[in-house]
Amino acid sequence: MTIIKKATAAMAVSLAAALALSGCSGSASLDEPTAANDSLKTISEGVLRVGTVTDNKPYSYIKDEKNAGLDIDVMKEFAERQNLKIEFVQIEFSSLIPSVVSGQIDVAAASVSNTEKRREIVDFSDPYMIGPIAVLTTKGSSVTEDTSSLEGIRLGLIQGTIQDGYAEQHNFKSDIVRFPDNNTGVAALKTGGIDAFFMDAPLAANYAEAESSFEIPIVIFDEQAPYGIVFNKKNTQLRDAFNEALHAMIADGTLEKLQEIHLPALPVNDIFKAKP
Repeated sequence: MTIIKKATAAMAVSLAAALALSGCSGSASLDEPTAANDSLKTISEGVLRVGTVTDNKPYSYIKDEKNAGLDIDVMKEFAERQNLKIEFVQIEFSSLIPSVVSGQIDVAAASVSNTEKRREIVDFSDPYMIGPIAVLTTKGSSVTEDTSSLEGIRLGLIQGTIQDGYAEQHNFKSDIVRFPDNNTGVAALKTGGIDAFFMDAPLAANYAEAESSFEIPIVIFDEQAPYGIVFNKKNTQLRDAFNEALHAMIADGTLEKLQEIHLPALPVNDIFKAKP
C-alpha cells in the first residue's frame, strides 16, 4: 500500500474541476425501506435496480453473501433518502453500460469512470470518487515504474474498463489480453498466463496484500475520468435526484465517512469533504 499512499499527493491537482461534469442477467438482492417512492422514473415502480460487479473491492464486492463496498453504500444511502427499495444485479463490467442503455437496469455502480466516449451513450452523475489505477505484477518481473517497461509484455485488463481505453490511448505496445473480471485476470497472472494486470489501484493493493508474490510497480492518476454513477440519457429526473442527494451526502459528511471506511489508505480529497 506504500506506493499508493505516496502517489495520493498527486490527486490534489485539478480535482476541483471534476465536479463540473454533469452528470441482463445475474443474481439480485433486494433491500426495502419503510416506504417506496413512486415519483422517480424507474424500471419497476418504487424500486431502484442497480447493476454492479462482485470482484471490485473496495468499490463493489460480496461480503458475508451480501453486496458491499463504497459504491454499494452510496447507492443504499441514495435509495434510503429517496424511500426507494434497492435491487442489486450482478453483471459483467463490459455489459454494465449496455444494460443501462437497453433499460435492463436503472443505473450502474461499479467505479465506472466518466469518459467522453461513454458520455456519448449514457449520462453520468457528478463525481463521488477519483481514484488511481495501477499495474499489478509478480515480484521480480521486468516491469518498472516507467510505463515503457510494459512494451512487449502480456498485459491483462478487463474489457471495456478505463484501463482498456488508457492502454490503447497511451500505446503501451503491450500484448493486451482482455478478461471478463478481475479474479480471472489475477488468476492468469498468478499462473503465468499474463505478465501484468492493469486495474484499479486500491483493488490491486488488496490482491498484493493477500498474495505475497505480487507487487505494484506502476500507479497512475487519470484525473480526467472520475468515477460516476451511470444513468440512461432519457432518465434525467433520476440522475438529477441522485446528484442532489450526492451533494447532500458531501455537505453532511456522509460521503467522507464512507470513503474513510472503504479506502482507509487514501486521503479524502477536499472536494468530497463537508465544508465547515
